[in-house]
Amino acid sequence: MCTVSVKVNEAVLRGIRPELNTTAAIRQWVQQQIDLRIQQMELEEEGTTTIEEAREVTHRAVNREYALDHDMTPEQLYEVISEEIDDIYANG
Repeated sequence: MCTVSVKVNEAVLRGIRPELNTTAAIRQWVQQQIDLRIQQMELEEEGTTTIEEAREVTHRAVNREYALDHDMTPEQLYEVISEEIDDIYANG
């Protein structure tokens, strides 16, 4: 494991994701994004992604979103799932 520093424009991020209203919430969200990308990279190394693997990655991403202790509207949930699916097919 290593520790890195990342600069985040909080105003822009909060404008997009208002629930990220504390440094701790932003830190957790960034960590989750990095973890998800590393998982995607691992799948890319293995070759093609099966639909089951894609569903699992999406399922984990949705679970992480709920772990932030905030309510999501159906539209927000749909957006999260859509982004994850788009990223899976675009990157792996």
